[in-house]
Amino acid sequence: MTAAYAIWKRNPRIHVVLAERSDCLGGVLRQCVHQGFGRGYFGEDLTGVEFADRLEAMLKKTHTDIWLNTEAVRIGELQEISQTEALPDKSIWLARRGGPECVHFRFLILAAGCRERAVGSLGICGTRPAGVFMAGQLQRMMNLGHYDPGREAVIFGSGDIGLIMARQLVLAGKTVKCVVEIQPQSPAMERNRRQCLEAFRIPFKAQTRVIQLYGENRLQGVMVENIVSGEEEYIECDMLVIAAGLIPDRTVLGMDGKRERQEKFPPWLYLCGNCAYIHPIVDRICIEAEQTGAAVAELLADDC
Repeated sequence: MTAAYAIWKRNPRIHVVLAERSDCLGGVLRQCVHQGFGRGYFGEDLTGVEFADRLEAMLKKTHTDIWLNTEAVRIGELQEISQTEALPDKSIWLARRGGPECVHFRFLILAAGCRERAVGSLGICGTRPAGVFMAGQLQRMMNLGHYDPGREAVIFGSGDIGLIMARQLVLAGKTVKCVVEIQPQSPAMERNRRQCLEAFRIPFKAQTRVIQLYGENRLQGVMVENIVSGEEEYIECDMLVIAAGLIPDRTVLGMDGKRERQEKFPPWLYLCGNCAYIHPIVDRICIEAEQTGAAVAELLADDC
């Protein structure tokens, strides 16, 4: 949204199409009901929903074509696309409710965000019962779907989203048995460590990992291991919340999650936001996206 707004602000004659896979704009911001957004961009402390609403209001002042429920399926064969300075029209296939549509473009800004590391990538033994959630998935289920996920939780991973969900579960009347972190200390921002872990007195186990799940239809407990001493502990719970980090979503490029240097990309392709690299603060994403949009508008100035 911010990149599209910056292009319009620099040159309103440029035709911009914003394709969004969801049925509303804002991405993950729509499920973030807590404050902590907007201080660096709007100068106010906003919830994620309020932040998204402001960006959407800015965007709707422009001439941007907004296509909701639209998935980017395929961009030509990247290896066959010229890396020269000449920039002929490219094309991208978009899946829409009315059927697939091919759109030609001069520049593509990929802002597809990121996805969470799932439990299958962590090498945890045991069964695969209900009650194992990724932190962002659980946040979406609780805040948008209003689901009741369970009673007692163990959080595996103490990044910002892990601590935020630990706090939300406590506020929802659930018991958080502990937050488990494989590193010597939490990588979360100091603000979240103070407002989530310390303020709610949630037990924290550093240098510890989950090694096994127990339960058939529903999770009954987990085994955790201290990676220094090797000591194991069984913790009874019916929820395991995985907050093991994020991976840039570059699926449409055929290089999902890979770290590619920018100079390897063709000159018509720009990555911004968490699709480029994982940002701890959304305000920084907006600032960088503005710069990306302004750069694209400058390159298209001669065509308009």
